[in-house]
Amino acid sequence: MRNENKVELETIRSALQAQMHYKNPLHAFRVLFDGWRAEGMRQKHHSGAYYTRIWQRGWLSKKEAETLCDYIQKGWRIV
Repeated sequence: MRNENKVELETIRSALQAQMHYKNPLHAFRVLFDGWRAEGMRQKHHSGAYYTRIWQRGWLSKKEAETLCDYIQKGWRIV
């Protein structure tokens, strides 16, 4: 994937921390990421392994980043 289509998880986590000022920002981001992961698996969008790979490599596509940010900001639901 081209670099211009990648979004680093750290970029999202840093932006979230700048808004929310969590005591433990990595833990808070992991909880939110895991909630997004669980929702995506319930909706059968991707397997658990897909989300594990995202976490391990540290980036995701712009499209997936939008769904993660939507989930973090307003409680994402796919219909």
